[in-house]
Amino acid sequence: YDYQKKKYKLLGGSWPENYSILQDIKNLLLPYKRYNPAEDNYEEYVRALDSASFARLSLLDNSMASGKLSSDAFNYMKHYIRYVHVNSLMRFTNSRSFKARYPATFSKLSDSLSITSFDKDKAEIFYEPIYQMSLLRSLTLQFRKQDSLNFPQNAIDYVLNKYKGIEKGTLLHLLLVNSPKLAADLDLNYFGNLVASLPSQDIPDRYSRPVREAYKKRIVNGKMIPADIMQQAQLRTAEGTVHRLDLLLEQYKGKKILIDFWASWCGPCIAAIAEVKKIEKQYEDKNLKVLYFSLDTNEKSWKAAASKLGLGTFQYLLESDFSSSLATYFNIQGIPFYLLLDETGRAQILEPYELHNQF
Repeated sequence: YDYQKKKYKLLGGSWPENYSILQDIKNLLLPYKRYNPAEDNYEEYVRALDSASFARLSLLDNSMASGKLSSDAFNYMKHYIRYVHVNSLMRFTNSRSFKARYPATFSKLSDSLSITSFDKDKAEIFYEPIYQMSLLRSLTLQFRKQDSLNFPQNAIDYVLNKYKGIEKGTLLHLLLVNSPKLAADLDLNYFGNLVASLPSQDIPDRYSRPVREAYKKRIVNGKMIPADIMQQAQLRTAEGTVHRLDLLLEQYKGKKILIDFWASWCGPCIAAIAEVKKIEKQYEDKNLKVLYFSLDTNEKSWKAAASKLGLGTFQYLLESDFSSSLATYFNIQGIPFYLLLDETGRAQILEPYELHNQF
C-alpha cells in the first residue's frame, strides 16, 4: 500500500514480494465455502459461487473507481478471482452424482473450463498456486474427455509444445511429480523418452531433476532390489562391523522393512525421525521393522547424532554415502528418503506424507 498515493500497487520485484503485498486484499477474496456434500446442494453452491465472484469483482471495480487500486493490482486480482472461481467449480468435475443429477449444469461447467480460457501471459498470476491448480485440472479434464486412455501423454505433449522455460518446467512438475496417479498411468516407454529428451528441453534443472526422480520411482517401485546392488552395498555398525545389505536384510525375512536414509547434518531428517519412531511403535504388531541408514561422511558426527536420537542397534552407516550402489540405484539425491520393502522384498519409494498409509 502506497500511503502517499493511497493506492495498492504491485511492486516490480519477485513473485514472493508481490504475493506478500497482496495478502490483505486476498483475505477478502477467499473461495466461497458454503457447499455441504451431506446436503447435496450442488446447484445452490454453484449459484452462490457465481454470486460471490460477481460481488468480488464489483468490490474490485469500486476500489478501482475510488482510486484505491493501481491498474496492475486491479488486473492481478481480477485474474485471481477468476481462477479461484474456476478451481472451486472443478471440485465437481469428478463427481458422478453431480453429472447424473445435473447434466446440463455439468456440461456448461465442462465447456467453460477450456485451456484457452487461461491467460498464461500474465506472469504475476502464473506463479499463484490457485492458477496452477486450476490450469492443471483443466488440462487433465480436457484431455481425459478427448481420450481417457492416453490423456496423461496428451496433456504433457500440450505442455511441451505450448510452454517454455519455467512455465514448462512448472507444469511438468505439477503433472509428473505433484500428480502421482497421473505419473503412474503414463506409458512407461513414453515417460522414459521424455526423461531422455529433458537435456534438450528449455527447462531449468530444478524442474527437470524431480521429473527424472519420478521416472526412477516408476522404474524401481514394485521390483526386487537387484542382487548385485544388494551384495555391493556395505553397511557399518557403530562398533565397526561391516554387513552386506543382502545378509543384513536376511535377518528380517518375512517382515516389512522401512529404511530411513538420513544424516546428522540434515535438519529435516532429524526432525522427522520422531515421527518415524511413532510409526514403528504404532505398527510393530504388524510385522514392521525400521532401519536407519546414515549418509554421513563424518563418522564422529554420525555416532553422536545416532546416540542422541536413541537409534539403538538398528542404525548403520552406508559406505560411500550418496555414491554407493544402493543410493545410485534409487537415485537418492536428497534426504530424508524412505524406502519400504514388503515381506517378499519388493521395494517402494515413499514420500513423507505416504508413510502412514502403507501399513
